[in-house]
Amino acid sequence: RSALSRRQMERINERIEMPGKPPSIAEMAKDCGLSTRHFFRSFRAATGETLTSYVTERKIFRAKERLSQTEMAIKVIAWECGFDSPAAFSAAFRKATGVTPRQFRDALMH
Repeated sequence: RSALSRRQMERINERIEMPGKPPSIAEMAKDCGLSTRHFFRSFRAATGETLTSYVTERKIFRAKERLSQTEMAIKVIAWECGFDSPAAFSAAFRKATGVTPRQFRDALMH
């Protein structure tokens, strides 16, 4: 099994970091010049994790940065980080961190 190249991983990260919805698996596979099936195997070989967990981890990391560094509304952060709704964002954030986005931000201010 071959892992993705450093350049392919950089391109995937660039696409994931863009505001709004992350690109589809088919789009990322195409960007890498791979079939979807081969892309999944290569991605896992490169990172040791699934694409879904990797993307979620990156989105939560970006959300934490926004929550701690800006006064941006939580619903705007949710959209910027690629969540379908503030409720979906709050649920994913809580699952990953144990607190809601508001609780996370409030804890930083105290």
